[in-house]
Amino acid sequence: MSNWALHRDAGSQTAAMQYYGRTINRLRKVLSDPYAISSCTATPEEIIITVAWLCKYEVVRGSVKQWRDHLDALQKLITSYGGFSGLDPELAEFISGLITFMHNMSRVTSREYNSVMVPYGAHSGARKLDNYLGYTEDLIAMCARISNIPFLNSDPHSLALDISAISNALETWTPTSRTYIMPKGITPSILSRLELVAFSFRYAAFIYLHSVLERMASQHPHALPLSDLTNLIPIAKSDAIQRCLALVESAPIDNHCEYSAFAFPLFMAGCESEDAVQQAFVLRSLNQLEQNFGIGNVGRAKELLRRVWGWEIHEDGHEDGTETVKRHWLDILGDTGWELIMA
Repeated sequence: MSNWALHRDAGSQTAAMQYYGRTINRLRKVLSDPYAISSCTATPEEIIITVAWLCKYEVVRGSVKQWRDHLDALQKLITSYGGFSGLDPELAEFISGLITFMHNMSRVTSREYNSVMVPYGAHSGARKLDNYLGYTEDLIAMCARISNIPFLNSDPHSLALDISAISNALETWTPTSRTYIMPKGITPSILSRLELVAFSFRYAAFIYLHSVLERMASQHPHALPLSDLTNLIPIAKSDAIQRCLALVESAPIDNHCEYSAFAFPLFMAGCESEDAVQQAFVLRSLNQLEQNFGIGNVGRAKELLRRVWGWEIHEDGHEDGTETVKRHWLDILGDTGWELIMA
């Protein structure tokens, strides 16, 4: 509420920080007392879900550092309590989805974050459609795989094979590629919104693949020519951007929470678009997301995009493009020192 335009005021912001401080203090006290859990002061489930809320809170307030500490702590706590098998099944599913989503999304923008993700079961057969991942589970994992492509630069054969495999997986992906058990209360309209979001993620993954290859080619000009690499991708970057933004435009960004996930596709399209009309649409859409959902990392995304586009912000709020040398958004993000996460 302290970030949400409808409720934003000094009182709610103060209350948010007070609750946060009280939570941290209580959590430290419980974790430092070896008898606290056994004496029912707090159960392992309560401690784990509290740390999960801290992860969420840091993203909501636009943190570019602290979410990492909480996510690491969350995974260490789960391991110390014997893994997911010792937790309530519904809680295990929920926390697993949150960790998977944040871990893989962080691989796209947080270059220094390389923690090992806690595994959750064998995942054989059909499983419940996840609250966080929706239909995007495989697409987000593919983005994490794309982030590893630069490590194959010294092996052109393996590089070409990996690009082809990723491209084929993205091209053949559909929401029905997996069989899901539908959670209680889910409606056809919710599924329709989740499908729309997932297709926008698919095009965002294509954009990200082009982006990583372009950056790699600029850093290693004597490696394989960029055209040889991008020819392995079935859709041009400009087409992927256009289709991604068209999907967002087709959906009214209202208060349906599924649409808050558009932040990542919009961010990726904005980073790679050089078209002023597209850039303006991205910024308007992110403004709408920020207003409707109050998630602070959207504001951080807008700040970074303005730097990527070379926009100057004047005192009157007017924004002008400036003549700058075109730099890759990952390099500009590196200059900020931010651990931006578009979760």
